[in-house]
Amino acid sequence: MKAKVTIDIVKRALENPVSTWLDYTPRNVPIVIYDDDEFIFINHPNPPSDRPNQLTAATALEINGYLTATIPLAMCNDKQSLIPLVYHECFHVYQGQKFQFDGEYNFFEVLAFYPELNPTYRALCSAETDVLNNNTLSPLEKSKVLSGLIRKRHGILAQHEGLLDFEKNLEMNEGAASFVEQKAKAALFNISPDNSMCYYGYSRQYFMGAAICWLLEQTYSTSKWQELVECGKSLSELLLQIAPQEQTDWTMLDIANKEKLEKQNVERILFEANRKIENLLNNGAVTIRLSGKTQIFRSFSPRSIIALGDGRLIHPEFVTIQTPNGQISIQDEMTLENYTDGTVVFHAATPEIVNNKLDMHSENVQISLEQVRQLPNGIIEFL
Repeated sequence: MKAKVTIDIVKRALENPVSTWLDYTPRNVPIVIYDDDEFIFINHPNPPSDRPNQLTAATALEINGYLTATIPLAMCNDKQSLIPLVYHECFHVYQGQKFQFDGEYNFFEVLAFYPELNPTYRALCSAETDVLNNNTLSPLEKSKVLSGLIRKRHGILAQHEGLLDFEKNLEMNEGAASFVEQKAKAALFNISPDNSMCYYGYSRQYFMGAAICWLLEQTYSTSKWQELVECGKSLSELLLQIAPQEQTDWTMLDIANKEKLEKQNVERILFEANRKIENLLNNGAVTIRLSGKTQIFRSFSPRSIIALGDGRLIHPEFVTIQTPNGQISIQDEMTLENYTDGTVVFHAATPEIVNNKLDMHSENVQISLEQVRQLPNGIIEFL
């Protein structure tokens, strides 16, 4: 879809929006719709004349002093995918004004140490998905069983500082926004939520957070639970309150067999990941060490990113890293990030730095950095 074609679709959708969350409405939210060639602002009091550098993902960003929903049309094939995405990203603007988020953590650090390759953790995630899709259980029964699973899963997250706050904030942020997106999709296009798949990493919070919202919708009054979430109560905390002392029947959930299966899955994932990393390092890898003293903004694929759990992240599809020194963009190539040493590793031609500037432009790699140098060991670092 192209920006000029979609602008009228979005404007018409904003004229009479459906109700999805308390007093939230996307009607007057600042929006920028963009593709590779064009960008168009809607409802923005002070739109820039030049294309903002931040337009790399679907999110909410401050642009010229106003929190703005950013809509990449590369994610949209038709009206049924475009309009719900507008509801989702505009809700992030609403959250920035109304929600209270607590917890102190380094986002990239906790993401890099997320236990998505822990077989026990994966088995608990799988069991949660089974419960959500068990049509023989009532919403209250699902909530009670999920409470036991969540407590056990939180015990694993608590082993690394910041992970519990990370998950709770992420399920509030992306889970609630996904719930709003799903409600819009159901109201406008009669498309029901799909809880059939369980994601284990960063994107899991989109899926699980939205699913918990639907359960809360069926067990609390709407205004009560949504008001509590806006005041900083996490979705999982509200669910745990429904069954504070509930005992879980682990035999019914078949956790032991799930864990055996997940051990096999993890072995396959790690074998393939290590094979790709070895291939990357042995075939023309370029390494850039990011500065830990500057603000860095990343956009990446939530559904494909892999946390190895030891401080390393694999971006199988794409990653864009914006720094005060310039931008790194890798498309359709594997990128390896390492939180511990602050490096980004990817495949590219031999870099050439001229006057402390690095410019690399190919089909898959677009890099423009200033104030950099190359060390004797080949690593490129910021001055």
